Amino acid sequence: MTLYEKLSLLIGAVTVLVISAQLYWIYRSFKADHERRKKQATIEFGKTVFEDVERCQKALFRRFSNKVINLGDLNEDEDWQNARDLMANLEMLAAGVNTGIYDIEIVDRMFGSLIITMNKKMGPYVDHQRDGGKYPTVFSEFTTMAQKIWNRRNPGNKGGEIKHSNV
Repeated sequence: MTLYEKLSLLIGAVTVLVISAQLYWIYRSFKADHERRKKQATIEFGKTVFEDVERCQKALFRRFSNKVINLGDLNEDEDWQNARDLMANLEMLAAGVNTGIYDIEIVDRMFGSLIITMNKKMGPYVDHQRDGGKYPTVFSEFTTMAQKIWNRRNPGNKGGEIKHSNV
């Protein structure tokens, strides 16, 4: 092999290494940009959803304080509408979190306590909407997200056997 051939092979190998390194850095850059955009989208959608959630939650809080909302207590159409709107908005957010569109860390930081509280407080309403097992997937995205947030905050606790309780 001549010197010219050896130099050509060396230059080709170095070129391949340089291109490989550039592709790696481009990949990392795109991945980091995707994560930033995901977090930003979570914050923006969270702010939008939170306005409706806060309105419904405040209306329900005025009537029921921190108690679990029993179905017999929902005696006004406005109560039912607030409960539906609250859970529908939280379900939309949860669907995005559970599919990976939205970032669970950001949702936990922004709404984690509210989500855990609503999971406990709205338990009887969720059961009623599931209609004794006829519609078992109603609000399943929300309950899955609430459990994920609970597990993030309590890594050693896997939850108990009591429905709507993490004790």
